[in-house]
Formats: sequence, structure tokens, C-alpha cells
Amino acid sequence: MDETDPVPDMSLLPDTVPVVVSGDGSAAGIQLCPALILGSPQALPGAIKHIYSRLAAAASEVDQGVPDLIISLISHGNSLSTKYMSSVENGLKSFLIGCGTWLISSGEVNDPMSRVASGALKNVLPQLEHQAEVLHILVNSDDMIASDTTNSKSVVDTSLNTLLLICRKEPNDSYETVASSIAKLRAATAVKLAHPPPALLIGVPSEPMSPSTYGNSAAILLSPSNDKRPFPVAIFAGASKESLIELLFFVEHGIPVIILQDSCELCAILHSSHLLLETSNFDNDKFISWLRSQLYPLGLADCYTLITKLLVSSNSGDVQLIEFIDSSQLSELSSVVVDRCLECYATTGEERQVLLLAAKLNSPSVLSSMDVAAQLDEELLTMILCECITKDDQLHFLSSVLQLSPPIRVTSNMLIRMMHHADEHFFTTIVLCQCMGYSYIPSEIDPRFANDIQKLVKKLSFGVDNLFDPNVFCNDSSHRDKHESIRILAIWSLLLHRPGIVKCLAAFADEPVAFSMVLSRIARSLGHESHDWHFYEKSLNTLSDSLSGSATTLFDTVFSTSPAKAYQLLCQPMEYFYGFNMTQLAFHCNAREIIAHECCQRWVHRKLYGNLQAKNFPIFLPKWAKICISAVLIIPVKFWMLVRPRERTKQDTVSPTVALLDVGKFPQKQRAISTYSVISSRSEALTALTAPLSTAFGFNSALNGAESATPQSMVFPLNIEEIDKDPRPFGKKNRIRRAHAPTLSTFYSTPIVKYWLSLLFRIVFICCLAYSVVLPGCGSNLWDTGMWVWSFFWWIENCFVLTARARKIPLSLMPWRVFDVFAFFVFLILLLVMKVFPVTPVLEVLGIDSIYSAKVVSAFFVLYVSYSTLFTYIPLSDIFGPMIVRVKLMLLRDFTNFLFMIALVMLSSAVAIQAVVFPDRPVTMEVFRKTLSWIWLSLFTTDLSNLSESETCRKSFLGAPKRYCSSVGQYANPSCPSQSLPAYLIVIEYFVILKLLLWPILFAFFSKTAKNVDDEADKIWRFQLYSLAEDFRLRPPLPPPLTIFCLICSACCRFSNSFSGFFSDFDHPDFEARDKCRTTWKFGSIYRNPSVPFKRNEFVNSFWRKLSMEQWKNTQQKAKISANKSELQELHNIHNHIRMMTLRDSYENSGTRKASELQFFEKYPESNILKISVNMVSKPWTVLVPRYNPPFYCKPAEDFPSDVQKYVDIATEQNVGELKRIWRSRQANDVTSSNDKCWKLSAAGFPLNPNGRTGMAGRGNHPRFGANRRCYYVVLSGGVEAKCQVLVDSQKNIPNEWHLENSSKDEHLTSILKMIGISDSDAHMFSMRRLDSSIITADKRIPSNDTSPAHLASEVAENENDTDNAWTEHDVWAISLRERRIITTIIGYSWLPTSAIRGTVLPWQADLVFRAKTIYGL
Repeated sequence: MDETDPVPDMSLLPDTVPVVVSGDGSAAGIQLCPALILGSPQALPGAIKHIYSRLAAAASEVDQGVPDLIISLISHGNSLSTKYMSSVENGLKSFLIGCGTWLISSGEVNDPMSRVASGALKNVLPQLEHQAEVLHILVNSDDMIASDTTNSKSVVDTSLNTLLLICRKEPNDSYETVASSIAKLRAATAVKLAHPPPALLIGVPSEPMSPSTYGNSAAILLSPSNDKRPFPVAIFAGASKESLIELLFFVEHGIPVIILQDSCELCAILHSSHLLLETSNFDNDKFISWLRSQLYPLGLADCYTLITKLLVSSNSGDVQLIEFIDSSQLSELSSVVVDRCLECYATTGEERQVLLLAAKLNSPSVLSSMDVAAQLDEELLTMILCECITKDDQLHFLSSVLQLSPPIRVTSNMLIRMMHHADEHFFTTIVLCQCMGYSYIPSEIDPRFANDIQKLVKKLSFGVDNLFDPNVFCNDSSHRDKHESIRILAIWSLLLHRPGIVKCLAAFADEPVAFSMVLSRIARSLGHESHDWHFYEKSLNTLSDSLSGSATTLFDTVFSTSPAKAYQLLCQPMEYFYGFNMTQLAFHCNAREIIAHECCQRWVHRKLYGNLQAKNFPIFLPKWAKICISAVLIIPVKFWMLVRPRERTKQDTVSPTVALLDVGKFPQKQRAISTYSVISSRSEALTALTAPLSTAFGFNSALNGAESATPQSMVFPLNIEEIDKDPRPFGKKNRIRRAHAPTLSTFYSTPIVKYWLSLLFRIVFICCLAYSVVLPGCGSNLWDTGMWVWSFFWWIENCFVLTARARKIPLSLMPWRVFDVFAFFVFLILLLVMKVFPVTPVLEVLGIDSIYSAKVVSAFFVLYVSYSTLFTYIPLSDIFGPMIVRVKLMLLRDFTNFLFMIALVMLSSAVAIQAVVFPDRPVTMEVFRKTLSWIWLSLFTTDLSNLSESETCRKSFLGAPKRYCSSVGQYANPSCPSQSLPAYLIVIEYFVILKLLLWPILFAFFSKTAKNVDDEADKIWRFQLYSLAEDFRLRPPLPPPLTIFCLICSACCRFSNSFSGFFSDFDHPDFEARDKCRTTWKFGSIYRNPSVPFKRNEFVNSFWRKLSMEQWKNTQQKAKISANKSELQELHNIHNHIRMMTLRDSYENSGTRKASELQFFEKYPESNILKISVNMVSKPWTVLVPRYNPPFYCKPAEDFPSDVQKYVDIATEQNVGELKRIWRSRQANDVTSSNDKCWKLSAAGFPLNPNGRTGMAGRGNHPRFGANRRCYYVVLSGGVEAKCQVLVDSQKNIPNEWHLENSSKDEHLTSILKMIGISDSDAHMFSMRRLDSSIITADKRIPSNDTSPAHLASEVAENENDTDNAWTEHDVWAISLRERRIITTIIGYSWLPTSAIRGTVLPWQADLVFRAKTIYGL
């Protein structure tokens, strides 16, 4: 550096400065704002380091405070309308709310984007409910500081999260110079902030920093990490030269820019320029003329070069840095920004961070453009779930992520963070405290706590196990499954009371219909637990109805399009849900809509009737009568009953294609061979002709018959023994057979037969029981004993069924069954003690001295058995079943509540009547009983005797009371009612309320309920029908009292198989036991590769899961009106019309193109790759060349010499992103450098060849991207000019060698010096380069004691191996040995006097030699 150059001021002063805030609000005036004052633009790195050091000092976790986005707002010279600024502000709000955002602007009050940023902060930050990393950085000159001596610039409101970055200006600089410098500084600030300093440097104070109040703090290693870097984005709406300078800086540094094309004239010109660049007949000269003519009215005619550079930089690669939008697209600004970040930064290895940003901004459009499975890890999924927990509008992004089926692993940290982001009141109050008994919030999900959660979920789901597996939270993660993780996340979200995310995860579960029903049951149970918090209860009940409705809708959708698939789901066991099938699980979860569905009812009827079918003969007998008669008489089974034919199964039929693929299976022993096909139509006809011969004479006759005709088809076995087994050539064919009568085991094991036989015996039992009750006196003890035994057998059967069903269904779901068993048992005990075998001591203790009490118990027993029979057997009837349900609903909902309401009226009226009508009657139990009896009977009768005076009472009338407290009612008889007016009013009041108000209200309730419960009653009836079918499936074939024979035969079945068919456990005719242990295949044409693991029912579950995803997606999308469709069609037509116009223009101008505009190809050296031949006109980067897309080629590293391979830039797909990131970092480090030679990178992030376009991208045959240096060494010897000589090689060239290492010591120069006789120590000393490797100009002199090599030149050279991103650079170094002793004769080298160098070496090398002599004073 020249001594005359001024030294830049590197000072940095953190301070608080006053600024003048202009505006109409209360914030106008002087404000004190924190600021960083820079001595010069070169102090910017120190300011960036200061900012991140302060963030790290206050951070409690890694990367806390580091923003996700840095948005630069450029609108210098523009003026936007209030409406337009409001649209931009709304677009910016999504960033401030969704992610950490830093806004960079000029801060001037006449800058509309600065006002937008300030207004957005004031409107958003006070309303946020979470911690926001939002900052507004104002970058400008020191004119912003309020002062009395100068005219200070007015700034926007700085009251919220605002930092000033002020740079001191030089006193003699013009306004244009200062404006351009500040514009570059503003852009450089965004670039440097996007590249935080390494964590090891944070906290280390800079040397030139001015003294401040901050001490020398130790290095902070917390934040920021190298993994997280903010994404810089620029939003451009400028209308001045300074804004173009700032915009060009962003584009040159590979930062995406969004231009608001309708914000000003300049932005419209930029948009038009971009469109013209894409035209087929683009001409650079015409474009420049057009551009200057468009810029002239704006006073920007000299800015055409900036726009040309802008277009060149934005189109120098396969990355689109500039995006144009209009005001109508500002509402989707976040999606546009995320798309630009994906295209610009995903190629640099930052895909995961882009996905993180997309999740925060809820922009799922990027998911289709990247490999989510490779990026979605635990931390990212946790963040997405935490965002969805707090904001329901993030569900669209979550569903888009889940739709890509990424690998999901649930961890304890994930669930804990979700809990902290959710409403902790519900989880802590209801789940932890009330349901689990915890008094603290867990800090981690350990196996013990997970086991408690599993117990709770099992309780809430009424027994469904393994929904929250504790083993998932063990250290071993090898067993984790994606679908299991989704189930755990859904249940955890339900416990956190997040209905939206629960419905989303349920839609993406492995078995969506079943899991939705289970979640519906759990939500309903949680709603019951949160009954005291009605808002929680209502929300959970709504969620339960939504999940149940979603499952029903999905099932109905499949049934309407493919009934077979829907029915197959009902017959498919589900391993994760107790092995239940769908109908069993629906009953378990009380999903009445599913069971009431048409397909499920078909399944229930198939379960009830099995394969049994009754004949139509005789016609006058109904079907139930035929079943009853057949069951009793047995013989009619053969004549009246049939077995329904089985559906043809294809499970065992294997197609020839599968047989071809199944190489491990032996072929069939019988083959059919045909000239045309395996079995042709001609061969079938031939078989028909020869079939009689085949039957008579076996295979040979068929073969001879075939030979007598055209020999195009024949059949032969592999073994001769197979001839006798099947005389037909092509095996057995299905014959049409008549239906046969069922066997006794099939008949008596069918649930419908059990039902009618049980009902028949039940009616007989009730009749016999009634007869035993009405017998006079003690009746017949023998008859009573027999009826008690019969009743005991009924109880045994009920216990057996209840026990069998309780194996899978908890007793809490069967309260009526439990009550029936208990009540039956109580009646049996009472009848046994009081009637069958009277126990006199016990009866005497109870005060029972006659058989009357036993007859009362027997009478109530008859009533109970009759009513229980009605409710047990009536659901089979499609008329009486719904009717009984309606009556039950009216009784439970209306009459029961009516009784509770009327009880208060009755009790209060009883007290009032006793006090007013009978004031003298003593209060005894008898009086209390009579009063309540009169009150109760008044519900059904109207007894007005209390209002009239009887003859007895008239005789006992006393008149007015003589004492204050006696004979109040004026009668000597205290049981006589008082005839006073209050007594009359009390009685009339009771009858008016009871008869005229309450009873009509009850009838009105009945009428309303009867109208509203039709659909519900039908569902409940169908629900009970399944329960009936399940009950009679489990019952023994014969009803009591024949049950004892069934039990004996069942015990015999354990030792022999003689009655096994008769007493087999009939499950469902369409569900075979072998289906439980194999994957369901619908067709035999599917070959399953045995080496590929398959889960049971994997393909069936995939089908339902895909439909569930589509249903969720459709429910989330808004309904589109027909007008939108017409608009889309119109836009499509316009697009096609514009495309046709473009193609026509391209076609018409294709014949008029110059030869220089056509692309020719030539072979790239040392390869088979063709590169574009670039003419001299199109070579400079300043010339716009549309559609320039050269091939990308990098020579493989293994093709280089072994000593060079370690320096090669590996350009694989995995490494190219890191290379781009390194080059961008190098460029960012030089943003404040005053050196004109800075890095020029393409839009993709690779360096650009200073010589211009070459027609080949990549590094080509060069080992490195960028400059590949070839060092030239000017070695001088001799202390005076006469003796001065230079070292040359055998080709009379200055010694040179490729120099790929970046060390300060030149090993090749050391070897040359050793070769000419320099000692080792001197050779190492001469080879050490100085720290300042700047080029030494000719006016400088190197002292004689300086032994370091002098850097003479560094020039770009032309080379045939050069590409657009790699080139050759000559690096020239000089060294003077002066009078040191050297070897004159050297192999491969020689000494050449400098006086004779002209004409001996190349001219440019001779100039370098004389330049070296000059700086060394020779």
C-alpha cells in the first residue's frame, strides 16, 4: 500500500444518539436510539462482530437471537400510496409473526419502505404472544444524528426494536458520493450479517475498537453456530441511481431480490428488460438503445450500465435471483420469499434451514421441490409440531410434510417442547392432576411416566392397549416405527387439547378409520373427565364427533366406489387394536355411525345368519317359524334349510406370471402345450371332442384324439401315475351343484338359530315361572325347585357370555349385562332361601313368618325376567327395535329429568299442605307416609277430599281457637283438614302446577324428543343388533335347561374331536382363522418377493391411508366457486395465446438470425465434451447473451496426477453446495475491501472468469474453481548490472510451475534454489513469502537485506482449458541472489545474461526481468 493513501478509520463506538422523528403521531420529536457509530465503511466487520457478541452474551441456548431472515427494504427516490404501503406492511407482518426477522432500511422518513417497516413493528410487536427476535436496523450517514449546527435528516419512529448503524462521512465528499457509499454500506451490512463470525471469535475484542464501557470478555462459544445463518433477501421498490447501486450489490453477491414491478417506473422498466431478455430475437445493441430511451425521461440515462450489469449477474447461472411480483401478490410474499430462498440457498447445502423457514412461515409449496426425508430430523419435526401446537394455521404445512411420508421418530424432548408450547392448564389440571394424580410437571418422558400415560390412555379408550408404548422412549431406537410415532403424537396432542393437530395426525395414521374411532373414544372420555370445565368438555365432544364423522365419511366414500374394499376392511383383523376387526372396534369405541352403516349392517347380518338359508316352501310359514320347528324337531332341517353357496375364492389360484416368478416352487405335474398359447381356444375345442375318449381310455386316448386332428394342442403329465388320478387333461372344472342341507353342527352353531331357539325356551320358561308363582299357598315345592334350577342355568349362561365378552371388552361398556347378572343372582339367592329351601332362622331374623314375602319376590322376578326378555330379544325386530329405543330415550332424557324436577315441587307441596291444611296433626312416620302417598298418587288422580269437610269433622268442629298454640285448625280431630282460605290456595296451587303446567311440559318434551331421535334411535338399534349377534355367537348351541348337555359335550371335545364341529366357535362366515396370520391378497396374480419384508395388511392400510390424506386435504381447502373455474380457463387460454404469439415470432425470425447469433459447438480439450463456441462479441460479461447455458464439466479427481489430487475441488452433487457456500463466504469477507479486484460470482455462486465467457461451465481440466495459479520465478544473480544474469529453462523460458497450495513457503522455489547451489538454510529463507503479498510497483526499491521474494505481477492468461468458472493466472515472483555463489552448469536450466535477454525469451517475460532488475536496483 502506498504511504500516501489515507488510513481508514476503523473505530467503532456503541452509543445512544438523538434523532429527529417526524410524523403526525405522538412519537414525533426527539428520540434517543441505540446506535453503532462507524468511523468508515471498513469498520463494518467490527460492528457485525459486536452485534453477534452481544447476542451470544445474552443467549441461553445455541443460536438464540440469530434471525432467520434479513430483509433489506430498498425504496430510495420512490413515493408509494397509502394503500400500497398497507399491502406491503401486511406482507411483512407474516415474517415478523412467524420467524426471527431483521429489517434493514435507510430509516429516512421520506423512504416509504422505512415507514412501512416502522409501522409493521408498531402494529405487530405489542400483539405478539411469544418471544420475537425482531430488529429494525437503520443504516445511514451521521446526518441522522440530531444537531443544532447541521440540518439533520428526519427518521422514522425508533421506539420499538430499532438500532442505528451510522457511518461518518468525509467532509469533502459530495452528496452523490456519500449516497452511493451509504447504499453500498447498507447492502454490505445485510451481506455481512448473513455471515456471522465464527463462534471462537465472538467476544474477542477488535484491536482498533475505540475505548468503551465494555471490558474484554472471554470468548463465548454458545452462539451463533456455523449451522445456522440468516437468509438475506432484498425487496426492491427504488426509483433512483443509489437504489440501483444497492440492488446491483445484492445481485452480485447472490442474494435473491424481489422487485415490486408496479411500484414505480424504474421497476416497470426492469421488468420489461427481463422480459425482453427472454425473447428469441434479442439484440444487445438494440436493447441498450431501448433502455437508454426509457431511462432518459426518469433522469437515469447514465444508469443503463448498472441495469446491464444487473441483468448479466442475475442470468449468469441456472439460479434465478430476481423475482417480479405486483401488488396483488403481496399477500403471498412469504411464499415467494421461501421459494427464492429454496432456489438460491438450497444448492449451497442449506436445504434443512430453508425447510425450517418454510415451516415457520407456513409455506408448504417448497416441499415438492426438495427431499424432505433427508432433511427432516428430530429437531425440525419438533419445531414444526411446536409451531402447530401454538398456531392452527400451521396445520397445512404439517399435513404437507406428513403427506411425503418422511421418517418420524418421537423423543422425550419433542413431547416436552410441545407441552410447553401448548395450553398447559388443561394438561396439568385435568390430565396430570385429576386423571393421573401427579402434583408436578415432568421434565422428561421417561419409561415410568410413559407407562402411566399408557395406563391412562388404556382407561380412557376402555381397554385398547399399546397406544402409547413406553419402549419408544428407551435409548434403543431400532424398533421405532413411523406409524407408531404418529399414533403417539396424536394421543399426546389430544392430551394437550389441540384438536386441530389431532385431526391432522389421525388422517395420516396407518389405519385411519380405526385410529380415528379410538381417538374419538378417548376424546369423549376426556370430555367426561373435564365436565367441570364446560368449555373443555364442549370442545372435546366436538372433536369426538368430528373424528367419528371423519371415519364414517371415509368408510362411506370407499363403500360408494368399491363396496368390496369396504367389506374387506370389516373382515380384516387389526394387530394394533387388540386384533379386533373394524366392527368389533367400532362397538368397543361406541362408534354408532360406523355400525349403523349399510356395509357394517351387512356384515352384522352375515354374522347373525351365517351360511344358513331357509327355503320358501311351505309359503305360509314365516322364516322364524321354520327355524324354530327345525330346531325342535331336527328332521325338518334337511327339508327346509339350505347352506348358502360359498363365494369363489381366488386366494389359492396362482396366475402363470406368478408361477414364472416363483422359481423355488416345482411346476405342476400336468401341462398344457399349444402352438399359439398355453391353453388356446382350439385346444379347448379339441379337448371337448376327445373328452369321451379321455374318460373311457384315460390320457392316451385323449392324446391319440389330439393327434388325429390338427396337432396344435396337447396335454401330458410328468409322471405316468398321474393318469389315473385325473382323466381330464386340464384338471377339474367347477360344476353347478344344487344347494345341500346344512349339517347339524352348522345349523345349531348359527347365531340366528340360537336366537329363535333361546327365545322359544325363554317364553316357555316365563310361562312356567308364572304358573309357579300363581299357585295358591306354598305351591309345589318340586315345581319351584325345577324352576329355580332352570333359572340357575339361565344365570350360568349369562355369566358365560359376560365372561367371554369381558376378555376383550371392559365391563364398563356392558353395564346392562353386569346388572342383569347381578339382579338375576340376587333373585336366585332370595328364592333359594325363602321358597326352595326355606332357612327358618334367617327368616325369623328378617321378620318373615309367611310365604307371602316369597310370593312377592317371585312376582317381581317374573316381572324382571319379562322385561329383560323384552330388551334382550327385541332388537332383532326392525319395527319394535327402534320403537323400544325411542321409548328408552324419552324415558331417560325426558321422564327421568321430569321426575327430578317434579320431586322438588312434590316435596315442597307436601310440607306446605302438612303445615297449612293439617296444622294440628303430629309429624310421625305414618303421617309422613300418608302425605307422600297422597302427593304421589295425585300425579295420576285428582283427590280433592282435603278441600271438603266430612261429617266426622263437622261434629268435632271447635270454632275459633281459645289458645294461641292449640287447636289451630279449629277441629278437635287433628286429622281433619282446615277449611281456611290459605289451605284452599295451597291445594289448588299444587294441582294447577302439577296438572296444568308440568304434565303438558312433559308431553311437549316427549313430542319433541320423538321427532328428534329418529336417526339416533335407528343408529342405537343397529348398534344393539351387533351386540345381540355377538351375544348369541358366544352362547351354547342349546338354551337352558339343555345347557348342561352342551357343557358336557364341550368337555368331551377337549379329549376327542367327535363333537368339535357341533361346538365350534362360530365367528364370521367371511372371516377365516388363517387370515389372522397372513397378509391379505385379493388376486393370485401378485408375486411377493420373499427377500423384501412386508407388514401384514400393508397394501390395504396404504390404500385407506391415501384416501384419508386426500379427504383431509379436501376438507382444508376452501370451496371454489364456478367463477374461479371460468377465470382459470380464461387465463389458460390467454397463456396459450401468448405462447403461440411468441412461437410465431420466433419462427418468423429464425431465418433472419445472424450467423454470429447461432450457437456452434467445439470439442473441449482432453475430453469428449462439446463446449459452446463463443465469438469475440459475446465474450465479455458486460454483453447480454440470452439463453446462455453452457455444459457443466469437471475433470474427475482420479484423472489428475497423484501429487495434484489432494488439491482438486471435488464437484460431486454432495460437495458442490459446500463449494458455493465457501465462495460466497469469501465474497462476503471482501465486501468492505477498497481493492477493486474483488470476487465476481455467478448467480449460482461460482467465480466468473475475468476474461469473459468460454462456452464451458465448471472447472473443466483445471483442478480448482477460480484462479489456478502458475508461478513464474525471476531468479537474478550478480550484484551489478554487467554481471546480472537470469535463470532460464531449456526452452528459454523463465522457470515456472503450477502452484496450488496456499502456504507462505514456496516449495518449488526452494528446490530450484537448492539445484543452483544455494544452501538449505538460504533456500528456505529466500522461499518464505512476506505477509503482505501485494504487487510491488516499479517505483519502489527493495533493500539488499530483504530476502523474501518480490511479487511482481498477477495476471489472467488465456488458456485452452479455461472455463467460465476456472481460469489460468500467472503469478510472477522475483528474487535476487546478488553475489552468492551459484552453480553455473545445471541440468535443465542455464544462466542467461540480462543484456542478451531481448529476442531470446518471450517479450512479456523479458519485460518482467527488466522490471525485477529495476526494483532490485540492478
